[in-house]
Amino acid sequence: MCNLICLNVEALMRVTHAVLPGMVERKRGAIVNISSDASTILLSYPLYSVYAATKAYVDQFSRCLAVEYKNKGINVQCQSSYISHEATVAIFISLHME
Repeated sequence: MCNLICLNVEALMRVTHAVLPGMVERKRGAIVNISSDASTILLSYPLYSVYAATKAYVDQFSRCLAVEYKNKGINVQCQSSYISHEATVAIFISLHME
């Protein structure tokens, strides 16, 4: 669980913190974050709670940054996608239910 949070939340924060000052100085830039529709439309499955929560964080963080930095010439977007298959879900559940 901690690895998932570090990957989807902490890494996002660190990279954003690293690139924003240069973009603000140049008065332009773009940040494109990747989320997942798991945070909004995915049916509830066992063990998806932390994953879905971290992806919801990415989405909301991106929305807030977009508003905060729009006047500084920085465009922030969050791309979400839902690509799944019943077999993918079954494999995920079988691996994590043991």
